[in-house]
Amino acid sequence: MRFTCCIVVLLLSVPFLGSGQNTKDIPGVWTVQEVKMYQSADFPKSATESLQNMKPAFESFRFSFSSDGACEIYSIFPEMQLKKGYWEIKKDYITIYNLQANNKEGVFMGLWVDTDQKGVISFIIDETPLILAVAKTPIPIK
Repeated sequence: MRFTCCIVVLLLSVPFLGSGQNTKDIPGVWTVQEVKMYQSADFPKSATESLQNMKPAFESFRFSFSSDGACEIYSIFPEMQLKKGYWEIKKDYITIYNLQANNKEGVFMGLWVDTDQKGVISFIIDETPLILAVAKTPIPIK
């Protein structure tokens, strides 16, 4: 009976052990190591081709997440940069907000955070087939 109770408790706790990212793990500078795309019937082929052409822009991304909620995104393309934003995480989803000059907020980007079996962390850009394999770096955004 005691053994059965231990097994039940263990099985019930497994979904909570690896689910979601710890908010304390996210702050820092994340540099894109590799850009991949998954196949999706929901995403038009022409849009996938356009994203494929923009691959160098995504390869240049650096995400800076501060523990106080501030956020910046660097890219070699200025129109894809975010100089003044903030972020929040709920489970394994990061919402990045753009703070505009008139202090109105808008969602800039949503990222699903995933860790594969090898421990590689990826940011999956919401509503796209883009998967950005990232690594935390000590490089500050300039």
